[in-house]
Amino acid sequence: VHLIRLSPSGTELVCEGLFYHPNEIWDLKSCPFDSRIFSTVFTSGETYGAAIWGIPELYGQSNAPQLEEVVSLNEHMSKVKWYFLNAFQAFSDVLDKKN
Repeated sequence: VHLIRLSPSGTELVCEGLFYHPNEIWDLKSCPFDSRIFSTVFTSGETYGAAIWGIPELYGQSNAPQLEEVVSLNEHMSKVKWYFLNAFQAFSDVLDKKN
């Protein structure tokens, strides 16, 4: 997983970190409420899953430490949708199996 940002001039993409993900990613969504959190839907051969990940502090390194798994959704096969439960908490919800 590459962590990129748009340069201040808006003309370049800058890679801020490279993180290892243990499986083949089928869907990736950034959290709209916290730039250090994202979700993946993935497969590892015959099984599927989804997880919410935290990006650790980089401290100027481009090869970053391990991603922090916040929540695991075993055998989950559809996309993850982010929404606010209230003004202070962000939660994820699962779209129906068709998406």
